[in-house]
Amino acid sequence: MQALLHVYDARVTFIPVDRPRMFVSRDGMLAAIQEPARITIIALPTCEAFGTIETSAATAVAWLGDKLLVLAGVRARLVDPRAAKLVVERRFDEPLALVAYADAHVLATSATATVVLDDELRIRPVRVHERVVLGAAVHTSLVGAAGDAMIEIDPVAALNRRTWRTTGTLTAIGGNLRNVWRTIAEMPARITVTPLVVLGQPTQHELPEPLVAVVGHPRSDVLACRGASGALYAVDLTGKAAPRTLAVAHADALALVVGTETYVLVGRTQHPTQCLSLAPSTWRDELIAWTRSGVVENYPVIAAIAELANQLELEEELVPAITLCYGAYLCGAPGVPPHDLAEVLGGRWPDEVRGAGFLAESGLLRFTPEWISLAPAYCRKLDDVASPPT
Repeated sequence: MQALLHVYDARVTFIPVDRPRMFVSRDGMLAAIQEPARITIIALPTCEAFGTIETSAATAVAWLGDKLLVLAGVRARLVDPRAAKLVVERRFDEPLALVAYADAHVLATSATATVVLDDELRIRPVRVHERVVLGAAVHTSLVGAAGDAMIEIDPVAALNRRTWRTTGTLTAIGGNLRNVWRTIAEMPARITVTPLVVLGQPTQHELPEPLVAVVGHPRSDVLACRGASGALYAVDLTGKAAPRTLAVAHADALALVVGTETYVLVGRTQHPTQCLSLAPSTWRDELIAWTRSGVVENYPVIAAIAELANQLELEEELVPAITLCYGAYLCGAPGVPPHDLAEVLGGRWPDEVRGAGFLAESGLLRFTPEWISLAPAYCRKLDDVASPPT
């Protein structure tokens, strides 16, 4: 039992090997990143890995307070990741499937029942007429989707509080103290919000593309969404601000983290796990996100860089070279590899990549065998742009 959680001596930013799923602790300090053969515990917001649990592909994960529930069929284990020890273990009469968790309770289903599981792994049945297929935490309650209804469940009493009838096939649900929200398969670009107040009328948010993932938090009025194109969006449930694009990250998994700051945890196979702030982004934030994404198509058009290129009478097709190299500088990298520069230039400027063209002759870029970087004088020039240009 003592070897259940293997603790790392050296902490490094976690990079998933397989497609990840992510589960954030109630206090926003830890996250469990699940892959088919392991669960990795990371610290937030640094995304540093400090422990791993070996599992099977059928394992389910949830947080019960500050403990991690690891469920595989009929076997449940509650782990204290900070102390690296097993707290309690239990076997059930039939396999359970986890649906949602809130504070110290988990909503789960079996072949015969819907149940609430507490932080001592005790089970209490909940009376529902149809099988609950998905769920979410809503403030201190749990909400499950069953048939054409969303059912609010008091996890302490294991009783139904209220029911909302819906139309369409529910694909995601959630909420907080003021609102509940949902998405349906028939209208994949729409989020419908129902206020939890007397006379409150449902409102809708239309996104520019179908959504493949929507995540919320019971203490936040903001949703994080991923579109079919890979773009990430922030949606204000209150409607005070229009939906806005965060980045193009091609994330495999998202989670919303609410602590001293609210941000999106982004997981992607074979890429470092990262946090994206939900604060209004600047042009430098967008440039950093694009640089880290590895997506060379549709490079961001930055007014400050366009002005610099105009002053240097630079060919428009060479502007992406400055954009990528300044992005690498903002990320703290020594530069970009030659093949990355060739890719962003579309392979049309081989002399520029070899350091035999205008970019080198003008002193705009500096070349070494391993790295190509923006010259320090031009980095400082762009650094001096005080406000985000439009």
